[in-house]
Amino acid sequence: MRLIARSGYVLNGAVFFIYHVSPYETDNPSEFVTEICYPVRKK
Repeated sequence: MRLIARSGYVLNGAVFFIYHVSPYETDNPSEFVTEICYPVRKK
């Protein structure tokens, strides 16, 4: 969040997640891969 603010951006929408490897694909939590997306726009 600090990087976003320092770079001259503000949040512009709800945060969302993309699950590349989820609990539906593996029972091992160390194999989960989740991308966290923050929509932003220039101030």
